[in-house]
Amino acid sequence: MRRIGWWLTLAVLGIAAAVQAAKPATVRLRQEGIALELTFENNRKLVVTSKGTPLDAGTYTVKTLRLIKKDDKGRAWELRYEKGDLSTLKSLMVEPEQDKVIDTGEPLNLDVWFWQRPDGKTVALKFKLMGKYSELYYPGAFLDGKRAPTPKFTIKDKSGKVLVAERLPMPGGDGNCLYEWTPPRGFTGEVQVDVEPVLGPFEWKYRRGTSTVVK
Repeated sequence: MRRIGWWLTLAVLGIAAAVQAAKPATVRLRQEGIALELTFENNRKLVVTSKGTPLDAGTYTVKTLRLIKKDDKGRAWELRYEKGDLSTLKSLMVEPEQDKVIDTGEPLNLDVWFWQRPDGKTVALKFKLMGKYSELYYPGAFLDGKRAPTPKFTIKDKSGKVLVAERLPMPGGDGNCLYEWTPPRGFTGEVQVDVEPVLGPFEWKYRRGTSTVVK
């Protein structure tokens, strides 16, 4: 009986050790104040914050994502992934008991291309909103499920005179907003573009040049 009791004790201890060893990993954001909602291929959703979220070890394929941040009135704004390369977020690998840190968040990158076409007749403005992992968002935040309009922009000459004041068109199939401007006949000189996205509390910065020279 003592031998049976001894083996039973060892079995219980072994089970307890296995349960402890199998505890889930933790996935968290480096940045505070925002939340990241990941949707995997099996449509399972995972909300990640800086406080950490338990997740079993494994490899997860990310299908879509949302960045969520509240403003000073407590309203939740969100940025939604549209299309593009998720880079290192496309496949989320988690090791047993790992403290997995995802370094996405702010500032968002406003990628602006502004150049004169080779034919010399038009100036092109191309814009897209990118995250740190090259994920491509719709160029405006959502509030209460309603999508913000596309960004306003102005084109000014060197003296500051406004030549164009419009909204960018909806993104095309490649996720870029593209606008074509025909300068007045005989116009030459440097022009500057300013883009004003509606991003609520999200911080952003320009990542490319916002001026060009019309010849």
